[in-house]
Amino acid sequence: KRAGGFDGREDIEAMKSTAFAHQERRGGPPQILIGDHIEFKDVDLFSPTGALLVKGLNFAVKKNSNVLISGPNGSGKSSLFRVLGGLWPVCAGTLIKPAKEQLFYIP
Repeated sequence: KRAGGFDGREDIEAMKSTAFAHQERRGGPPQILIGDHIEFKDVDLFSPTGALLVKGLNFAVKKNSNVLISGPNGSGKSSLFRVLGGLWPVCAGTLIKPAKEQLFYIP
């Protein structure tokens, strides 16, 4: 197990199960669209254990803008970037993001 007690591949499978359960409650599957900006529309963020970190996240970052994300430990900051980077699934809502070659962020 990695630091924090999470198991990598098994965690992702558990998150996908959570995503499927939320699809049923939220009116359909999540969407990931390619665009010229970053936008989270009604996105839920979960920990690998299935704990809801953020419900219905809505914000947009227009092209050539800078953003600083802050908050207490366990509030979902890293989870947001894991979802944005495609490491974790989008469980509900719509994520719009630039193509992988056009996206750069520093954790």
